[in-house]
Amino acid sequence: MYSSDWPVVNLASSYNEWLNLAKIICSNLTLSEQQAIFSTTALNFYIGRTR
Repeated sequence: MYSSDWPVVNLASSYNEWLNLAKIICSNLTLSEQQAIFSTTALNFYIGRTR
């Protein structure tokens, strides 16, 4: 599950720089895997949705 550590990340970078780096790191994953990292895992955890 993606996390920016905002606002602490601003001490060394910006939110946008960190997000872009995270997207580059995950670029070799499938679309489904990327969606799990950037959205569906958090949705499932925080609102209890099941697939």
